[in-house]
Amino acid sequence: MERAPTGQRIKLLRGAVTQEELVENAGLSIATIRKAEQDRGHVSLPTLLRLAHALGADISVIVGQQAPRRAVLADDRTTLRELSRTVHDTAAGIGTDREPVDFADDLTAGWDAYRAGRIGVAGQFAASCVRDAATALADATEDRRMTARGVLADAYRLAAYVANQLGARDLAYAAIGHSADQARAGGDPVREASVASGRSWIYLRDARLDDAEHTAALSYGSIEPTYNDRDPVRLATYGWHVTFAAVVAARREIPSPPRICCPRASP
Repeated sequence: MERAPTGQRIKLLRGAVTQEELVENAGLSIATIRKAEQDRGHVSLPTLLRLAHALGADISVIVGQQAPRRAVLADDRTTLRELSRTVHDTAAGIGTDREPVDFADDLTAGWDAYRAGRIGVAGQFAASCVRDAATALADATEDRRMTARGVLADAYRLAAYVANQLGARDLAYAAIGHSADQARAGGDPVREASVASGRSWIYLRDARLDDAEHTAALSYGSIEPTYNDRDPVRLATYGWHVTFAAVVAARREIPSPPRICCPRASP
């Protein structure tokens, strides 16, 4: 089936909203809106990101990479409610006074599901892993707290990625913020860099291009290796984040948008 032109998709998503209202919401000129809807020439990615943000849609819907979703599916709504409750409760120290359990395999399975595009399943794993990781941290002895904080940071980051994919941007910001706090307290600069890269991706999907570019640069600048550095994890993470930062920077200028990707999706 032939894909609808970008302009037609914008008009369908605009619905009853007038062009003048979209101008105000997106911070663009009426000429730019008309050019986009009439498919006249190239429309830059920053413009498309602003339109997506104003229309409450994902950029992938605007450019035809996925079908519009008028509402989140019922199962995804349930997952988001549970994920939101878990993220906010654990950050407040609620619900962590129970017997710790071994959840390492669940966290690995959550990341595997996320990489495979099974976002709802990844969200279910994320909710249980955030709760279990927070419980483990509350129960950890002093010599294990740094490690426990790192694991909780990874669980919060998975929750942030799931929320971002499902369009729950407020939850994504909250989860990535808690992830950053735990990574910082855990004293692992490589993990902090991964969290910063994740925050950059959330900014990118939220059309905050300046913040996305700045944060992406921080994600690799903070772990720039020395000439004698032989740590393979640090080197691989640095290389990945340099690449992602370059992609973010390029998307401010390119006229034809490529597929929107996310940063490294595993701890």
